[in-house]
Amino acid sequence: MAITLNGSTGITTDIDGDESLTLNRDTSDGDIITLQKDNSAVGSIGIESTGFYVDGEAGHSGLKFRGFDVIPRDNGADIDNGVNLGGTGVRFKDLYLSGGVYVGGTGSANKLDDYEEGTWTPIISDATSGGNTATSYSVNDGRYTKVGNQVTVNCFVTNFVTTGMTSSSGIYIQGFPFATDSDTHMTAAVYNTRSSNGGYTGGPIAYMTPSTTYCSFRFFINDTSSNTYLMQVGDNASGSADFIFTATYICAN
Repeated sequence: MAITLNGSTGITTDIDGDESLTLNRDTSDGDIITLQKDNSAVGSIGIESTGFYVDGEAGHSGLKFRGFDVIPRDNGADIDNGVNLGGTGVRFKDLYLSGGVYVGGTGSANKLDDYEEGTWTPIISDATSGGNTATSYSVNDGRYTKVGNQVTVNCFVTNFVTTGMTSSSGIYIQGFPFATDSDTHMTAAVYNTRSSNGGYTGGPIAYMTPSTTYCSFRFFINDTSSNTYLMQVGDNASGSADFIFTATYICAN
């Protein structure tokens, strides 16, 4: 091992295959290294019973490594809600998490544990599962964004062909990316090009019931009653009907 003491460059240690420097503090907790600038303390590295720390002096944050936690510090003490990670114009890039983020509080309701974006395939059918499906489309596109348990879906289906589907059956879209939860009903206004609407007026509403991955389409009668009409396959002009809508619902997971 070589140790060089030089008045202009400081201390240099040089060794192969072993530690270059060992600093040991016996018995008591406290600083192992103190750092100074112009004879004034600027920081320290040391040990407490609750963790190993790298501290700055007053006004300069530090960190403590406690078990599997990293704790913010300021002026030699743990601090809550006082240290930022990054700053304006000096951002970190990506953050990889296997758990979640607590935003605005520490309760379970504040935990954001999922965010994702993706695509899904709307399946036009004459049944809630299986059944006969549309044979072709001009466009058949589905997108979604999931934040926690809230899902926003976009559906864009144009000029679908109903050949082979049962005309008197209800018409459904299967294949939603997540099932609604056990308490959620989803409704959304729909742009629809159609041949008829069972005698009711106004546009259809996409409707999901709890714990399902499909929607039906309903017309609401234009009066004070609560009657609805379930859109049927035959209400749509084969080859020129469209379903275009955006909907938000609470999912089961």
